[in-house]
Parts: sequence; C-alpha cells; structure tokens
Amino acid sequence: MRGKTEVVGIGLMNMDYIFWIQEDVSSHRFAISEYLIRPGGAAANTVSCLARLGIRSGFIGAVGDDDEGEKLIESFRCVGVDINHIRVIKGARTGASLCLVHQDGSREMMLLPGANRYLDASDTDMTYLTTVRAIHLGSLQSTRLQYSRICVLPSDIKFTFAPKLHSWAAIFEALANIQRPVSIFINIADAKIAPKGWRMKRTALALTKAGCETATVLRHRLGGPCGNDDLELCFVTSKNSIVQKRLDLKISDPIGATDAFAAGYIYGSLNGHSEEECADLGVRFAIYCLSHTGIRGYLPSIRRLLRVQA
Repeated sequence: MRGKTEVVGIGLMNMDYIFWIQEDVSSHRFAISEYLIRPGGAAANTVSCLARLGIRSGFIGAVGDDDEGEKLIESFRCVGVDINHIRVIKGARTGASLCLVHQDGSREMMLLPGANRYLDASDTDMTYLTTVRAIHLGSLQSTRLQYSRICVLPSDIKFTFAPKLHSWAAIFEALANIQRPVSIFINIADAKIAPKGWRMKRTALALTKAGCETATVLRHRLGGPCGNDDLELCFVTSKNSIVQKRLDLKISDPIGATDAFAAGYIYGSLNGHSEEECADLGVRFAIYCLSHTGIRGYLPSIRRLLRVQA
C-alpha cells in the first residue's frame, strides 16, 4: 500500500554559488558580471519543483549544522517537501557548488562535498521507500549507497537518474548495479560523459542499450549556431522511439534545465502519461526555467506550463 509521499529524491544537498563571467580578450582577464547564491543539488532541485506542483515529495540527504544547512532545509520546508529523512551532521560544513557561467553558456563546476560525504545506506528508511511511487537519484555517490537496497524494492516503483560530473564508465557502472529499468537525464555539457565525437543521439542510444528504459540527452547554448540561444534534446526509449528537437529561446538562467526536464518527466509519469508525453512535459518545464527565473524560482500552475510552446 502506497504512503503519503509519492516521490523521494536521494542526492546531494548543496548551496550553489553561481558567477556569470566575461572575458576581456585584450588582457586575458575575467570579470564577474553577476552572481547568485541559492539552494542546489540536482535531485533536490527536481524534488523542490515537483513539490511546488502539488506532488507529495520527500528527500534523503545530509547537511551540516551551519547556516547554509538550515537554509537548504528551510527551502524544502517552505514548499512542502518531507524533511524528516535529512541528516544534520554536527561539526560538518554543508556541501557547496561553485559554477562559472561563460558568455556562450558553457560552464565550469567545482564541488565541495562537505556533509554529503557522511550520507550512508543506514540513513535510508526502507519502510519509507517501499511506500513511494517513484525514486529520483541525483548523484553517483548517493546511488552507490543504495545498490543493495534498490534491488529489493517493489518492482512497480519508477526509478529516474540524473548523474552529473561523472565519466562515461562511471555512468555505465551505476546502470549495471542498479539492475532495474531506469529513465536517465543527462546534460551533455555537464560532464565528460560520452567519448569524444559522440553526438547526442548516439549517446542516448548507447544509454538505452545499457538498460535504460528511456534516455534523455540535453544541451542548451547561449548564442547557438544561428546566433540565438537554443535548447537541443534527444529522447530515446528502449523500443527505439526517437524524438529530437532544437528550439530557439531567450535564456535568462542557464542553470537547472536538466533538473527541470526531470521534474516534468516525473510529473507526467506519476499522472499516467506515455513516455513521449512525459518527454514533452519535460521540454516545457525546461523551457520555462531557462527563459524565466531558473529551477528554484517562481513556478506557475501546471495549466500554464502546459501552454509553454515546445
């Protein structure tokens, strides 16, 4: 019998420090044009988005006993995410992510794990997990901790996975150990994911051949090939259904597109939509977050999100 919580995220809890930088070509120096500090973490972003859309959500993670940790917990509390399974580590610093956004939208990311490194399998309440409808995994570290537990969970629980900053080999190792169908979401610019020269379609097909139920590979650029900001997507199912899109849009906040796509996909899945319809919802969520205030900003009703042109 399913419990009150519909979806649980397991992953990193970080405070994001995002800097937009401009290069002075003549002096080969960089200047900061804007900066932003806000709650982050891939799975945490997605779960926060789902909670604001009325999906009963929870999270398993760890923070330090500092101001940043309290702010991350409060960011969940204020949107209705169940925080009872977040561990507060005494004497530890809360995790942090430094993101440098270049003028073309490319990014450099550096992580301080902090309290995240203290999360272990014993922090997972199996009774809690067996009653949910979906589990969203947001990092390889947290996923590795759950290998033995994932295998014994009910087969009707939907698994989704959004790894970042990891190698191609590490992604495949994780998929082999999860040992059950999973939908994976990857921003190809986030990590050294695919071998050099691989395009988005080939990457997505390789992931489905590795056992993924569906694979979504995203990329967004400021000033793409035609001079416009754009969002590209390749979505592939295990039945070889392929959807490819390239959409022009004005990007206001380039952080969190993959997390927003994951939220749209999971929302659709929980509401009985087909895989292709879930992907369409994901695109709409990603477009809205890119062109407005980002994944943690204001989110309109689902009715308004459905009107976003995809």
